[in-house]
Amino acid sequence: MSEPIKVLIVDDIASTLDNLQKLLSFEPDIQVVATAVNGKEGVEQAKKVVPDIVLMDVNMPIMDGIQATEMLAQEAPGSPVTTCGGPCSRAPASS
Repeated sequence: MSEPIKVLIVDDIASTLDNLQKLLSFEPDIQVVATAVNGKEGVEQAKKVVPDIVLMDVNMPIMDGIQATEMLAQEAPGSPVTTCGGPCSRAPASS
């Protein structure tokens, strides 16, 4: 059996962190190796645990997900980042 996919979850909302951890726990090939509550902490955790992927919220205090993703690209380039943010709008995109 191959190694599980190591995931770092970064989100400032405790219930979101908890729900994502619970959801991913049902996948035998995925292991949540760390969590963080802001972008700064997420960058520190990524350098420490070297995840295979980072699930990053965009809107967070201290350092937002965009800034953290830019920093990770420089300091931990081996960890791809998937960002997610607030509720999606059904309004059409403006041109």
